[in-house]
Amino acid sequence: DGWVSKLTEEQLVEGRATVREVAGSVLQMVESKSNVTGLLTTFPTVLSVIRPGTTPVPYTESHVDLYSYKDSALHFTSILYLQGADVGGELYLERGEEEEEREVKAMQGTLLTFTSGEENRHRVAEVMEGVRVALTIFFTCDQDFHINI
Repeated sequence: DGWVSKLTEEQLVEGRATVREVAGSVLQMVESKSNVTGLLTTFPTVLSVIRPGTTPVPYTESHVDLYSYKDSALHFTSILYLQGADVGGELYLERGEEEEEREVKAMQGTLLTFTSGEENRHRVAEVMEGVRVALTIFFTCDQDFHINI
């Protein structure tokens, strides 16, 4: 619906209103598709730009979003891919000890939403070529952690 091109044009420098609009649209979509109501935006909203080499955030390590931020209560994670890397950058959702990981390609325009708990432990494959750019928006069900973005 034009989100990706609009965010790219804004370059997120002056794009707070655009991010807010996108987050509101994503929230409506998540609620309608998941039959969940009362979701609220929460801290943080993250623009991740991952290039080949080391990053300050260890995306490639397996993690659970619920435990990633001390000052927030994350219940849903939505990732809007603005640009996929040429090689690498896939998201891997872990499914139990014996099952294989589920791979999600980081393709421009893809919106991925999942619950933020242990059931969706995940990691990002190392970016080998190109740049992976994604806007991650977190949602909470707890009014005490609601933050307008």
